[in-house]
Amino acid sequence: MTRAAGDPFEVHDFDLPADSPWWHEVNETRPCMVMAFARAPVLIQHEGGKPLVADRAGAMLYNPGQRYRRALLDNRGDNCLFITIDAACAHEAFAAHDASATDRGDALAVVPRVPLDDETALLLGRVQCARRRGDRLAADESAIGVIDNVARTAARIAGAPAPPSARVGTRDAHEDLVERTRAEVARSSAQNRSLASIARAVHASPYHLARVFRAWTGQSIGAYRVQLRLRAAADELARTDDTITEIACRTGFASHAHLTTLFRRAFGVTPSAFRRG
Repeated sequence: MTRAAGDPFEVHDFDLPADSPWWHEVNETRPCMVMAFARAPVLIQHEGGKPLVADRAGAMLYNPGQRYRRALLDNRGDNCLFITIDAACAHEAFAAHDASATDRGDALAVVPRVPLDDETALLLGRVQCARRRGDRLAADESAIGVIDNVARTAARIAGAPAPPSARVGTRDAHEDLVERTRAEVARSSAQNRSLASIARAVHASPYHLARVFRAWTGQSIGAYRVQLRLRAAADELARTDDTITEIACRTGFASHAHLTTLFRRAFGVTPSAFRRG
């Protein structure tokens, strides 16, 4: 998926063959935080730290400019999915769970590896599924969920102090943000917009927007958009003779099959059965 300039995080795939000369080099992360999720086990040693096994059960954390070495454990080499996170987004994510994060500058990750729970592993899978089908909002919100869960786990392992609870004024601001987001998404529900695009329109950061919307409404922005699309499709099925494929494309679904799957899941009938009924 093509990312827009200025997006606060990016999702990448990485593959280093077992015979690559890079196994003998000292590596250094770019000037951003990195969360890496191994597909093949590999030994990672941060500068000044002990060697740790990176595998599917955990996430490896790298602060900006982190120097490290890798050692071969599997003939598949080093194969992983990783998320690069810019400074502002990383600070938001860690400060949401760790009151001391704002005092650490860019050294937000105080532990190099955290366990990956089942919920986060599922979200990671959703990131990849959404990327494959080109659904930017779903991929972005799932990635935010992964970042948030990993930051929460890191804070728990480090014994970090919890941030203060939201004040009444903050709750009022959150409610206003949610309503502005509803309006923005409703105006463009058929478009394949990214989370960053929506966040810019409502003057919020993508991380903050995703967390506030879910906490306030109990659903993701992507789920809300699907609701709008399904209701628009049902309306058009009832009052037009256009084909299901035409309606699917016009209301934001990738295909006839995509609409049918989600329509049946939501309403218990297929679009064609709904129209006949």
